[in-house]
Amino acid sequence: MITLRPLLAALVLGFAPLPLQAETFGDRVMAPGVLAELTEGASLTFRHSRALPEAAADAPPPKGGYRRMRAEPGQEIRLSAMPEGRLTLAHDGRPMAEFPAASPHPILLMFLENVMRVTAQETGGNPHYIRNRMRQTLGAADLSEDRLLITPFEGDPNRHRYGEFADLVIDIRWQQGDPGQLTLLSATLPDAPERYSEILTSEPETR
Repeated sequence: MITLRPLLAALVLGFAPLPLQAETFGDRVMAPGVLAELTEGASLTFRHSRALPEAAADAPPPKGGYRRMRAEPGQEIRLSAMPEGRLTLAHDGRPMAEFPAASPHPILLMFLENVMRVTAQETGGNPHYIRNRMRQTLGAADLSEDRLLITPFEGDPNRHRYGEFADLVIDIRWQQGDPGQLTLLSATLPDAPERYSEILTSEPETR
């Protein structure tokens, strides 16, 4: 199984609610326990596709990490509610990770971790810096009713170091009024989607 604990800890700390502030992405979508009401036996299913640069696909996994593989359109990511308040994440039926129901949305955590790792590998950037940059950009983003659209490296003083990834666009959508029901998670290079894209599209909830 993969471990998402570093990203989980960083994002939870980064999105801790502050008084007298407008509602943030952390308040609405990254809030711990956003899936606490998912009943035992219910599951959320996403279809996953990923295009990777050759280097990212062929490189050995980073220390303590895992090899990033291409994902042909249609591969399944399923999050299931288990007994004792547990959530399990599986990829095409293979267990990947387990989370407490009180955690932020595991699908979102997995998506952001994947984007961070590929960006770090392809640009040679520091993973901790990139993770913090994503956290800060997400936390400061303006929200519509059901969508978040960000370019995490816009205005970054290190933008010139990121090549094509300087223009990375992250698009996250959810059902209006229900932030636990993510409908789309997408990271793309707008001028070269064949070079890198990571897309998760939801299917109807099953029980």
